[in-house]
Amino acid sequence: MKKLDADWGYELGVYFRLLNHLFTFIDLADLPFEERTRLANFARAQLSSYELAMLFYNGLWGEGRATFKPLAEKYGLFKHLQPEHVLDPRDLKPGLLYAETAFAGFDRRLEVWKGVEPMLDAD
Repeated sequence: MKKLDADWGYELGVYFRLLNHLFTFIDLADLPFEERTRLANFARAQLSSYELAMLFYNGLWGEGRATFKPLAEKYGLFKHLQPEHVLDPRDLKPGLLYAETAFAGFDRRLEVWKGVEPMLDAD
């Protein structure tokens, strides 16, 4: 990720920040969790598996770890990430780099959280 950031950070940084702000906006919206999840699903549907792979690694490094990773886990952003689009398919094992909820649908996330929406840390 450091090499990618060094070579393309000036372009990718804008993209990563935009998506981070979009999902933060959705998360902070004064809507029920089910509706915010629907909005997050619409946003996720616009992303290719290749884009999801880039976001996957962005969420493990630097600012993305603190800001984007919790959103990815809360909204199941990697539900459709394909193993062939990551550096090592073992990286997608739930609980290894991301919580299971990053790869799960809405009902499963609620089951994991015992029906209570998790709160993200406020800065």
